[in-house]
Amino acid sequence: MSELLLEIHSDEIPARMQAGAKRNLHKMLEAALSVRVSPSVSVSVHVTPNRLCALASGLPRFTRGEVEERRGPRVGAPDKAVAGFARSAGVNAQALETRTVSSGNYYFAVVKRPGVPVSEVVCEIVPDIIRSFPWPKSMRWGQGKLRWVRPVNSILCIIHDADDCKTIDFEVDGIRAGNWTRGHRLMSPDKFSVRSFDEYRSLLRNASVMLDADERLDSLRSQVEALAYGSGLEVVEDNSLLGENAGLVEWPVVSLGEIDRRYSELPPEILVSTIRTHLKFISLRRPGTEQITHFASVANRVAKDGNRTILEGNIRVLNARLGDAEFAWQNDLRSFTGKDAIQRMKGELSRITFHSELGSLGQRVDRIQGLAEKIGGVVGADTDEIGEAASFIKLDLLSDTVGEFPELQGVIGRHLATKLGLGTHVSQACEEHHLPAGPDDRVPVEPTAVSLAVADRLDQISGFFGIGLAPTGSKDPYALRRAALGVIRLVLANRLRLPIEQLLLESVRQLQNQEVPGFAAGSQPPEDLVKVALGFVHERLVNFLDRDGLRPDVVSACIASPSADDLYLVESKSRALQTFLAVPGNEFLVQGYRRANNILRGVPESETGKSGACQPGLFRQEEEKLLHSEQQRVARAVAECLEDGNADGAIDAMSRLVSPINRFFEDVRVNTEDEGLRRNRLSLLDAVRRSISSYADLSCIEI
Repeated sequence: MSELLLEIHSDEIPARMQAGAKRNLHKMLEAALSVRVSPSVSVSVHVTPNRLCALASGLPRFTRGEVEERRGPRVGAPDKAVAGFARSAGVNAQALETRTVSSGNYYFAVVKRPGVPVSEVVCEIVPDIIRSFPWPKSMRWGQGKLRWVRPVNSILCIIHDADDCKTIDFEVDGIRAGNWTRGHRLMSPDKFSVRSFDEYRSLLRNASVMLDADERLDSLRSQVEALAYGSGLEVVEDNSLLGENAGLVEWPVVSLGEIDRRYSELPPEILVSTIRTHLKFISLRRPGTEQITHFASVANRVAKDGNRTILEGNIRVLNARLGDAEFAWQNDLRSFTGKDAIQRMKGELSRITFHSELGSLGQRVDRIQGLAEKIGGVVGADTDEIGEAASFIKLDLLSDTVGEFPELQGVIGRHLATKLGLGTHVSQACEEHHLPAGPDDRVPVEPTAVSLAVADRLDQISGFFGIGLAPTGSKDPYALRRAALGVIRLVLANRLRLPIEQLLLESVRQLQNQEVPGFAAGSQPPEDLVKVALGFVHERLVNFLDRDGLRPDVVSACIASPSADDLYLVESKSRALQTFLAVPGNEFLVQGYRRANNILRGVPESETGKSGACQPGLFRQEEEKLLHSEQQRVARAVAECLEDGNADGAIDAMSRLVSPINRFFEDVRVNTEDEGLRRNRLSLLDAVRRSISSYADLSCIEI
């Protein structure tokens, strides 16, 4: 078996595009080789800032031969027709076979095509891949027409095995493929030829190129940790930054720098953001503290002076950036601590538009406060603390520091609130009401912060849904999916039993009472708007719990029951129901529910009674008496358990219906000729259905 080695060498590939390029090359090359050469081909891909490389293993020397069978005219057709068919198939007329098919006897031409050298197929496949390669952004250069992320310098393409190495000869936009590449652009830029992948990787390493991205990342991390340990420091963990740096260099070299002590009074988050955002450096701090004292910078070379000049230049740039950050922070301290500064800034919020149809930031803060106070009554937050925190949580939007570092919104609010001597819960809420901002962020647990965080997101959802800006397809410009996921995580992590539907309705009414432009006309009934918004939250809940191992059909069944706006109860019921359904035999309850549902479909309410009540005195069989008796007990037990949020107790009570409902449908005929008996049995089934439906709509379950 042979191996194909392909390398496209170019100017720097942006780090953010490298993972996608690796996936795309793997997918495109593997798909093409599987179809044209062999389905057992194995492809691996490597990417560095200057090269995209693929190795395809398990290639035969020749492609599989093909046999094509073509049906011609009927046996007995004119000789000219038969001869013409033979010529079109490329065979001699005497070589035609006669076969019998369902419609009669026909001539068949069997054309055998031998395999071709794999090198010929590769010569067609690779140029097509290069020309059609999908980059998020691409460019053209010089007079050529090829589009690539950066100018392509060379293409290496060889097929090799234990005995031979063949260069695949093709040209793409004036760039002819060869058997050579070059090393590190600064430390070893000379060309060299290769005859195998192992030789390629070894020679690259000798030329100061680490081909494997994981190796570069491990080397970088080890160097940073060694420098930190040697200086008695610890690394501020940031895996994404380390990964980005590994994508910026082919040979990582780490240097340790010290931050000027004049900046030691800056909040550590400002130091980290400055170091990270502007310079891609890794922050180091004193153990057991948040004090950032040093940084680790990553270079792409080993300079003659041991990178001293590079480090000095990095320090000069960092000091300039930190000077800007210090200026912004000192401005904020003056602005927020002056006489009547807070009241003045609150007035500023009222003059800043949140959205043209949803009013000002000041109006939004008032809505968040009103909603948070209602939530606080459920979660045990102090109303005064909520009011104090709500009036401050958005003020850091006016700070110069947040203008410079938008990612520090909330963090700067906490620092400013602390400087002003506000309560711990207030300053904590300033930061934590933004959390969770992503799927992996921590979730606040302090009641004041939780109340404001939920209120903030519900106002966001109801507001944008109300003005017709709900997400469509993959577009979500106002991050409403993230807001809904935030509500879900806040509720589930804190085990909150919040009436989300009522809170959304209250949020809509606040918007209407403020008469903001989008709600002034009141064209849409609040109940209709809330129904759509709650459905959106439920969709996110199904997706979220699916990732957590809960079946979507089970979650949907619980959402279709009453109290579906109690998201924590929905989750608890879903877990208990999924466990219940995993027990063999319990599927009979789902089958019985479906059967009852089908029988009752289309039956008017007058046939079953308004309350679904039946008359025990009319029962004639033990099976219906037993089902009625168990239904009565189950209905009471399920209602009591769900009121207490005890989903396990409710499902345990409901399990008592499995045997009675199964026996009922085996031995009892519902649609009898006796009208009174039929109605009574329909009423019994309706009562059973309602008892189960109070927990979940089992017609949603897939069994």
